[in-house]
Amino acid sequence: MKTHQNAFEMDATDPKTPALVGKYGEEILGLTDRNINEASEIIEETLVKQFEQKIDTYAPKEPR
Repeated sequence: MKTHQNAFEMDATDPKTPALVGKYGEEILGLTDRNINEASEIIEETLVKQFEQKIDTYAPKEPR
């Protein structure tokens, strides 16, 4: 994964890629709108959880 200021790129390789692209074309590469939405939801949930954990770790604890 490569990150940019307002975006990120995901890349993967597989030995079958050239044969699949040869057979089905470049259209098989990338994500569909549905995949993008699902991935963004997963990424957002993960980042929010990690952010909350960091806040909990460093936030001052109130005496009980």
